Amino acid sequence: MDSTWSMMPQPMNDQYFRIRWNNYQRNMTAIFHELLESQSFVDVTLACEYESLKAHKVVLSACSAYFRKLLLDNPCDHPTIIMPHDIGFADLSYIIKFVYQGEINVTENQLQSLWAKELSPSLSLILTHTILELLSAVVFLAVEPAS
Repeated sequence: MDSTWSMMPQPMNDQYFRIRWNNYQRNMTAIFHELLESQSFVDVTLACEYESLKAHKVVLSACSAYFRKLLLDNPCDHPTIIMPHDIGFADLSYIIKFVYQGEINVTENQLQSLWAKELSPSLSLILTHTILELLSAVVFLAVEPAS
């Protein structure tokens, strides 16, 4: 963990110092991903198509107004959220991975499935416009197949 110290202007003989954590965003992203992978501190279960996955309420709330409202309106230690019927488990898994990592690698067929879900009323409720815009931008980023 890198920190940077810098002096700020002095108002009235008091000195202020800026303490900065270099790579803060990258570190936080990596930590949340590690917590998800190890299933540490997970506190919500998302279920659909007879399968489920666990996540963190704070991460879901930060990325989705739908989840934020649902979790605030229904406080519970570890809720289970049944996803709408038009959201498949594979798509839910990709979306959660995207939320935690900021990127995902998918095949063209998987991308088309996610893209088609953009028009789904349920998915529109669940995802914020920011995430939909980011997910839409993925269309323009082609990953070269591994040779």
